[in-house]
Amino acid sequence: MKFHAFVFMLLFLCTYLSLAQGSYANCCLGYVREIKKKRNLVSYTMQETDVDCNIRAVLFKKKKRKQPVCANPNDHWVQREMRRLDLMRKKLHNMLLKWHTLSQVMHMNHHNSCLFTDG
Repeated sequence: MKFHAFVFMLLFLCTYLSLAQGSYANCCLGYVREIKKKRNLVSYTMQETDVDCNIRAVLFKKKKRKQPVCANPNDHWVQREMRRLDLMRKKLHNMLLKWHTLSQVMHMNHHNSCLFTDG
């Protein structure tokens, strides 16, 4: 019985350590030099160096691609695309904010026009 408990604990410990260590599967290991269809870029995230990942990278997400594209954050074209995507996100946010405000005003006007008064 003690032998089975020892084997179980050993397997548990090995599994725990392998999961805690992380994986390079989610890390960029290199960079692309260029992206041909930059209009297909929809967003980006940053990868910082840490225990799991060895290099800093910008991970661009494209419209019809599941895997992100890894780029060097020091390249000028990467910085330009990051600024462009930030500007697009800001414009979209402002547009949604205006739409939300307009819908609130329209709702208030409709609500006020439906009130009955004793005249």
